[in-house]
Amino acid sequence: MTQKNNSPSPKRLRLSLLRSSLGTRLTFNIGLVVTITSLALFIGIYRLEEKQAIQQVHTEAQALLSEMIVVREWVSQYGGVWTRNSGDYYLDTEKGFFLKSPAMVTKELSNLSNARGDYRFHITSLILTNPENVPDDFEHNALVQFEESPTPITSIERSGDGTVYRLMFPLMVEESCLACHEEQGYQSGDVRGGLSVLVPMSGTELALANSRQALTLAAISIISLVMIALYIMIRQMVIAPVGQLKTLAAAVSAGNFEARCTIQTGDELEILGQTFNQMIANLKVSQDSLNNRIAQRTQELNVISDVALIISRAGALEDILAEALGKVIAVAGAAGGIIQLVEDENTWLTVHTGLSPGLVNCFEQPRQKNVSQCKIQQASKGTVAGSAGEYVRHKVTDAGLSQIREDCPAIANGYSQAVSVPLDSRSRSLGVITLFSVDSSSFSPEIMQLLECISRQLGVAVENARFHQRAEQMAILEERTRISRELHDSLAQTLGWLR
Repeated sequence: MTQKNNSPSPKRLRLSLLRSSLGTRLTFNIGLVVTITSLALFIGIYRLEEKQAIQQVHTEAQALLSEMIVVREWVSQYGGVWTRNSGDYYLDTEKGFFLKSPAMVTKELSNLSNARGDYRFHITSLILTNPENVPDDFEHNALVQFEESPTPITSIERSGDGTVYRLMFPLMVEESCLACHEEQGYQSGDVRGGLSVLVPMSGTELALANSRQALTLAAISIISLVMIALYIMIRQMVIAPVGQLKTLAAAVSAGNFEARCTIQTGDELEILGQTFNQMIANLKVSQDSLNNRIAQRTQELNVISDVALIISRAGALEDILAEALGKVIAVAGAAGGIIQLVEDENTWLTVHTGLSPGLVNCFEQPRQKNVSQCKIQQASKGTVAGSAGEYVRHKVTDAGLSQIREDCPAIANGYSQAVSVPLDSRSRSLGVITLFSVDSSSFSPEIMQLLECISRQLGVAVENARFHQRAEQMAILEERTRISRELHDSLAQTLGWLR
């Protein structure tokens, strides 16, 4: 039975990390960079300490060999050393004293240091005089290299007793050495052999282990503190403002245009928050304007529909125009209005709503040369004589369109603006509709388009009413002619019979 592995795969881990929050991803990425940088830094420091430790051991071994070489040279210059103790090796004896060569002194000093467990010297050569000085592998390779280049050789060896550092110097034949080695064929300056020292590195390794442990603890502590501080800073400086922007965007997407954010970071995020607030305010204004326009368009469509319904109903033309005028005044926000139907520059029907009798009389006055008229009446009647679809908008209080006589009823009733729209049908003007308003900002371009549309509907209605009226008149005339003809014929027959 196989066991299912529930550990997340690297691909799934990357996907989950990519789908995590901004703070988590930002902290993880920056923390990863800080961790890699810190590890590289601490590894470099440890390598430097290790190199310095090895250099210190090398300096110690070099000093030991230098001292031993100095001792050998001193013994060689005096032709040997006489001691009271024979030791393991000696060259000659006389009167209770024993003569020792430089090699013997080196051997005894090496045995003494080795017994103390500090370090160990070893003198050796490819041409041996003492079988105990047989070189090991490291020393043999070094002696072979000394034949080509007499430079010191180093090596670090690890064995069961621990790690040791080995350094070997070449031993050069000097004038004082020829007394013992001339018979072997050596000359001054030749490589006689080599002197090596073995320095234990257990103390150095222990110091490096402690340093490695301290650096590891320091790296973990520093990285942990940096990650915690980084997360707190990112949360306060980035996550919190971004969270407000996210909440604000969600509220706006839900239709709440009253939502605002208060980001006070003093950086680009604060500017972004202010930009968001301004954008939402502009959206609120645009939405309100759009809603108002939609409501206005809906109202205008309803008015057009109502006017069409009014026109479609059977009834007197005066009643139809009066009801339609009321709808137009309401949708245009006017204070009053008047409709005049004109034929051959003579008014044959006037319908008005919300106007004073004086202003109505001003419009109903005939156009005669000796009778002064209100300038608005002249402008509105001039519209009828103009081209189809043309309208006139004017201010009542303008000097050029205000009044001819001082008691203009439009000014007396407080009107500040008026508009005249012709009633057209088949490119022919049948009358004019004039609206008055006390607000100087009335009659927007949208209202004027609506008035033109309604005026064309009313023009068609007036044309149809006149057509029906003429049809009825023609029918009545035809009926009267038929009756007259029948009466004439019946009366002639009766008279003829009586005759």
